[in-house]
Amino acid sequence: MKLHGWTNIADVDILDEEGDDVLEIDTYNQINKNYVGSHMKNLAKNRQIFCITHLASIAVYADNQVKIEKGVVSGKTSSVARNIDGEERVEEIARMLSGDANTQQSLDHARAMLLKYSGGN
Repeated sequence: MKLHGWTNIADVDILDEEGDDVLEIDTYNQINKNYVGSHMKNLAKNRQIFCITHLASIAVYADNQVKIEKGVVSGKTSSVARNIDGEERVEEIARMLSGDANTQQSLDHARAMLLKYSGGN
């Protein structure tokens, strides 16, 4: 199910065919992205949330962040998922924000967002 706009996601329970809660939300403006991130943080107080996003403005709210990388080794494509934290998380948020984790400006912005929205994790 897709929700658009300012739907109150705290009141929504949607189950997929395996019985897992599933919610897909279109985030098309910055205000909505911050709204979604903060509400997901509140929802996570009472249940487990698994969110796949390319948006730094949502990822910074997470208690834990997993990076998924795809690569080719010996002609075989595979994916690896691993937890990231500390400076590696700062660099990933910076990359998500600007496409470049190597500039001081993008790193500073990422640190500021993580400090504000996730307590610096």
